Amino acid sequence: MNHARRVKPRAYSSAVREQKARATRARIIEAAGRLFLTKGYAGSSVESIAAGAGVAAETVYLHFGTKPKLLAALLDIALAGDDAPVALLDRTWMRSVLRIPDAPGRVRALARNTRRMLDRLGPIHAVMRSAAPLEPEIAELARLHARRRIQGQATLVEWIAEPAGLRPGLSQGEATERFFALTSPELHHLFARELGWSARRYEQWLTGALLAELLV
Repeated sequence: MNHARRVKPRAYSSAVREQKARATRARIIEAAGRLFLTKGYAGSSVESIAAGAGVAAETVYLHFGTKPKLLAALLDIALAGDDAPVALLDRTWMRSVLRIPDAPGRVRALARNTRRMLDRLGPIHAVMRSAAPLEPEIAELARLHARRRIQGQATLVEWIAEPAGLRPGLSQGEATERFFALTSPELHHLFARELGWSARRYEQWLTGALLAELLV
């Protein structure tokens, strides 16, 4: 009995420490995102990120190791919407697409989900693109991000094709490449940032483009 009482406080203390670590990590990521977007990647030092988060620079290194890995964490959170350890394709909002019985409905749902994701991801992706020529680790991160995107989108194309197939003569490989290009952060940046399109207008365009390229 005495031994059991001694174990419980340790378990509680571990949970408290984990909660505090997650809160610290979240503050660091928030500060990094704010600085990257206002001062750029090169203009945001680890020291300034730490100051923005209210921690020591050593704490930033403890949680993330390097500034490129901090940017990678920002990208992951922007993709998923939070830092929960759930793969993007396993997210509830993504898996809900499979409950839609027809291919056009799945395309519309994927266009909506993609638009929401790119609204979050786009600014951070632009930071990565601008930093890639300056730092080899960021360039490798950009290549890795592109590979993961097209691998995940191959699965999305399979979901679209499952009810009734793709347009005649279109292979799943080519369909994946078209999906990859049309949903690129670069194209979203052009429409949303350079041309000033609203989220609704971009989503309508993306839906129509995906339907035309994959199904019609």
